[in-house]
Amino acid sequence: MQEVETYSENILVAVLLLAAVLSAVAVGLKRAHRRLMQIAIEQAAIGIEKAIAVVSDPQPHDFVVVTDPPYDDETRAFVEAQSQALQALSFRLLGDIEDRTVSALGTPAIMRAFVHADGTVLASAFVRPGATGPDGIPGPIVKVLEFSSENTDESFTETIASDETPMLDMGPRIDMLRLPAGTSAEVLFQKHLARRKDAGVGVSDLDAAIQQAHRRQALVAAARKDIPGGITRAELSVLNVGNDERLLTQVYDELQRRAAARGTQTARP
Repeated sequence: MQEVETYSENILVAVLLLAAVLSAVAVGLKRAHRRLMQIAIEQAAIGIEKAIAVVSDPQPHDFVVVTDPPYDDETRAFVEAQSQALQALSFRLLGDIEDRTVSALGTPAIMRAFVHADGTVLASAFVRPGATGPDGIPGPIVKVLEFSSENTDESFTETIASDETPMLDMGPRIDMLRLPAGTSAEVLFQKHLARRKDAGVGVSDLDAAIQQAHRRQALVAAARKDIPGGITRAELSVLNVGNDERLLTQVYDELQRRAAARGTQTARP
């Protein structure tokens, strides 16, 4: 299969694993022995580091076209509906694309990608698993529609329809706006065009989309490279779906201990 790339917030699929990790630990700690508690905290920190590395690593992700995506009925209905809406707005299909770098963490990351007829806007429609709650039960799937453009000053503008709470800071060069899930493709597209700094950098084919995605990944990695453990306490708080401040502090402290052992700097607040 041909390797492809489109810059997308889809890399944050990996970060959803953090919420599941913290939820599972929160449930287990209530009955665990102190030593087992520490082991659980260490494992949570390791899981967070692995997931965050996907976001912070400047190396390109491994994207491939999926000829027969394993969509369930709900996902397929959403993707097909967005496909029709985008094609009516002069977008053409690039394909169903899997981010195998993210999928390797255990959560399949597949999106349907499009490019506008003028080549300056990429679009993607995909779903993500809902965050796992304190009871260990996954929430409803999260449906996402996204428009992305690279501006001529090498920054990026992204306009997204999703009810997710923003999790990670992508840095000052990524201008990201979220509108409510269910916002129509037409409304979202017009909002995106109004937010762009300029006509943007054109994408003529999949190879150009690959290069554009690599540039975005490098910007995000540069913005996050000095965060020990890869995540701030404020970001960790967003993922603390179990609402357990004691657990949050313990996991954060363990991340800092591990970061200090690697010789990195003090974490951002």
